[in-house]
Amino acid sequence: MSADDSLYEVGPVVEAVLDQFGADHLFDGSPERAALEVRLERFLAGDLHLRELSRWAHSTIGHGGESDCEPFVMLDDIYDDWEYAGHDLEFLTQMARRAANDFLAGRTVTRLDSLIPPTVDTNNDDGRRGRVKRWRDRIRWTKGGTER
Repeated sequence: MSADDSLYEVGPVVEAVLDQFGADHLFDGSPERAALEVRLERFLAGDLHLRELSRWAHSTIGHGGESDCEPFVMLDDIYDDWEYAGHDLEFLTQMARRAANDFLAGRTVTRLDSLIPPTVDTNNDDGRRGRVKRWRDRIRWTKGGTER
């Protein structure tokens, strides 16, 4: 067969060959799902950053994809919101790792958009202002103890 042959001619041949090799399960899921599984494995191995995973899932799978892939699609917007608000992205990454493990093991994945960012102590041991608690703290600033 050649690249010029029709999909209708090539398809049955490919299916028969995969069946002969016992690999017909390769067509069981969608290509997007298979690609997500590969990217989740790369993410868990540390070869893919959460930002890259979330952008890819949002742009490739989209909100119209399989419902159990949706938590990873939503990660793009969640990541943006958390980054803008100054929330702990490492905590979000840890929760995404847990979700990735659950997904790959065939377990139900908790919706990540319902995560509540952990509160962070705004004072360091030496009394200096540390990390912010809420997004409102990022847009407020004080001078001499007076909020402006």
